[in-house]
Amino acid sequence: MNLIMSSPSPATRCFGSTIAYETKACLTFSLWGKNLTNEAVEVVGGVQTFGTLGLTRSAYGQPRTYGATVSAAF
Repeated sequence: MNLIMSSPSPATRCFGSTIAYETKACLTFSLWGKNLTNEAVEVVGGVQTFGTLGLTRSAYGQPRTYGATVSAAF
């Protein structure tokens, strides 16, 4: 069994994790999650100034996602 865990990064403050099980028949079963704290992380933002008009734009990272993956090696 392989256990891969990532810790929060100070730059993004996102936490993700994966747990995987590999069989002798070359099958891999894994459960994974990204942004497990469901924190809204601003990845692009700031104030753009066009003359005297200041516009604010922001883009946020992905929300909490999770899933399962099954793969086979031939």
